[in-house]
Amino acid sequence: MLRVDARVAGIAYSGTPFRRGRVRLVRPPAVPRIQGGYRHIDLKIDKDDTLASFKLSGPYIGRQCSF
Repeated sequence: MLRVDARVAGIAYSGTPFRRGRVRLVRPPAVPRIQGGYRHIDLKIDKDDTLASFKLSGPYIGRQCSF
């Protein structure tokens, strides 16, 4: 059994946007749970002549234990 999840989120405040998106494939109900997918994070900060930009994109794989 496989499950596909997709999530997109974002926020902007005073010209400072933050966006995050993720698509993942999960194999429940295995313990520990195994998941993998693609993640994208984009953050830009522009405040008082200071500029910062951070982007992270790519595939990932993970393991999760819940109790």
